Amino acid sequence: MTHLSKPTARAILLAALLGSAAMAGPAWAQEASDGQATEATTADESRNAGSGEIVVTAERYGGTVRTTPISVTALGEGALEERQVRDVRDIANQVPGITLSQATAGSSQMKIVVRGAGTETGGIRANGTVGVYIDNVIQPRPNGAFFDFFDVERVEFLRGPQGTLYGRNTSGGAIKLVTKRPSYDWTGAGQLGIGNYEAFEAKGYLSGPIIDDVLSFAVSGIYRKRDGFVYGIEHGERIGDLDRSAQRIKLLFEPTPDLTFELSGYAMQDRSDSNIPIPLIAPLGVTDPYAVPDRDLSVNEVYANLYQRIYQRGFSLNATYAITDNLEIGSITGYGRLNQESLGNDSFLSPARIAANGGRLVVANPNRVQFDSEWWTQEVNLIYTSDRLKAVAGVYYFTEKGTQQGAAGTAQTDDASNKVEAPAIFAQATYTIGGGVSVLGGLRYTRETTDYYALTIGSAAGSQVGHSTFSSLTPKLGLNWEVNENLFTYISWTKGTRSGGFNSRDPITAQLVPTPFGAEFVDSYELGAKMNFPSIGFRLNATGYVADYSDLQLSTIIPGAAFIVTLNAGAARVWGLELEPNWKVTDDLELYGNMAFNDGKYTKSFSCANQFGVWVDCTANEIKGLPKAKIGLGFRYSPTLADGWGSLTIGGNWDHTSKVYNTISNQTDLVQTAPLDLFNGSIGWRSDDRTWSFSIEGRNLANKRYLVAGLLSANATRPAVTGYPGEPRQVLFRVGFSF
Repeated sequence: MTHLSKPTARAILLAALLGSAAMAGPAWAQEASDGQATEATTADESRNAGSGEIVVTAERYGGTVRTTPISVTALGEGALEERQVRDVRDIANQVPGITLSQATAGSSQMKIVVRGAGTETGGIRANGTVGVYIDNVIQPRPNGAFFDFFDVERVEFLRGPQGTLYGRNTSGGAIKLVTKRPSYDWTGAGQLGIGNYEAFEAKGYLSGPIIDDVLSFAVSGIYRKRDGFVYGIEHGERIGDLDRSAQRIKLLFEPTPDLTFELSGYAMQDRSDSNIPIPLIAPLGVTDPYAVPDRDLSVNEVYANLYQRIYQRGFSLNATYAITDNLEIGSITGYGRLNQESLGNDSFLSPARIAANGGRLVVANPNRVQFDSEWWTQEVNLIYTSDRLKAVAGVYYFTEKGTQQGAAGTAQTDDASNKVEAPAIFAQATYTIGGGVSVLGGLRYTRETTDYYALTIGSAAGSQVGHSTFSSLTPKLGLNWEVNENLFTYISWTKGTRSGGFNSRDPITAQLVPTPFGAEFVDSYELGAKMNFPSIGFRLNATGYVADYSDLQLSTIIPGAAFIVTLNAGAARVWGLELEPNWKVTDDLELYGNMAFNDGKYTKSFSCANQFGVWVDCTANEIKGLPKAKIGLGFRYSPTLADGWGSLTIGGNWDHTSKVYNTISNQTDLVQTAPLDLFNGSIGWRSDDRTWSFSIEGRNLANKRYLVAGLLSANATRPAVTGYPGEPRQVLFRVGFSF
């Protein structure tokens, strides 16, 4: 094969950079650069997720988990499969300090809380605290972030603020999904699964060369369905069905050894029902969330069947060029579009409302919401690596425009739009002084503008226009010490930010006035140690942190009005300890775990609404959504079988989450999740040539009834409480083929 000359290669790269910038409009650049410093994760490395030897790109210029001075957990393809990690939600069982669940809006919307930072709203004005990146491109809307892991090579979870390298709305952390790179050898895999609740799953992957050593491709897809586990009395059938599919195609183009292009396009469809609420009406003082008078919720009975439709598609283009052995230039272009239609209910599940309908919950006046979002991202960066110095610098641009339309019955009630532009410039460097000691410094400057418009139709007709601009500096400083090959320690200070925005109503008067809320900031202090004891096969990553929040953004219901608004709650402090042990007891047995012990309180005086629609003092309340303890313990046992009998793997895990307040007001007699213990297990077999595989997976083996979320209406005459049930016991049988 004849490679292109370097001048020709430079011309191609320049054209790509200019072309991607042109596609992004008045843009500069896009987020994280995995492809520039990533090595393929081997199967053995994948299975030893805690080994610290998986190559990650959390700091953009690459390194192993063991030598990366942040709280990062990396799971390779093998570990994802063996630990039953199917999508973003399942990461919570494998990572300390994170709570993930479906939000109340639907199956593809995430509610994420990391170290007390989180959000559960998904409209055009919502800003998350954890950035989700797929092939280096941020997915800014939580509505479509529940991507299934059907072709993922590696997942990295970065805890704590990542504002220096990843920018706005990563004050809680970042999740990075790296999909499989196309291969120049023909490879493929397929898998079918069936289970209870009429569950069915099919996924496939195929990769191979188009031009040897120059151009290769990969295609993949997945389809998942499952009947709902909530019984609808009104229709005499189970409701809350899951129905999701996704497809991806990737091209790898390497015209020279120094020049690489990686193009990825994807589509996702979610035709699932919306999450189904259960009325949790109980006398004050009754703490059992299922203690509803004259109702047996062991069968999870409701009277409504609500739905959603989510369609998301996009692409990414990663281009890298090695200028010298030490210097690399890269471009990352991303585009995405999300369309969502949902049917909700404007009637709260109050005792009076249920009694008026003969004890039945009836959706008498449904709310329909149409949501659309489109975004472009572009980044250009330089990465330099040498024995003493590792550095990255770049420019970045993000723009998004969202529209939202709502209707009650057949009458349109609102039409809103929100446009955001956020250019940034950033740099970070690590310099080794000597004796294993290195210093780290970084800084990012972001300037963000938001334009908001809303038109409300009906009895409260009116229009609103809002405009805001703010700038932020998010620095990072750190000191690292690699004592020896078995001990790495670090201390750091990092600042993160979460964008501000607009409420459609005044939080006090509930009048249609575009009321801005400010940006949220956090100062995070970390002390970490990553230890390896090879003589006994034991590894331990430990992190202690303190996070000080200012202008904390909290979502609350306006008393008596049933409208959700965002308030700046002043200040909060969260501190905790996170542990990740991994013990290779024998060649056949591995034990692993993750533990987080947290404490957090609001530290500045502010008021919030209780269930009776009264403003109360919430100073010193516990942080909403933050468990004091979250513990996961698991094992993997692979007994040696006779030649020709293949390989057997048995695994299981226990996950414990302590009580979590689901309201800012810390209501103990209404909405809260009780301490929760879940047990999962699996057994799998693979042929000696790794061609065929069979497995049985069980989730929530004890069939625990629990809530993943709660919703409270602040109303003096009809305080209403609903809960969203978690998934019951599920068993899945899988058969797979690969070559």
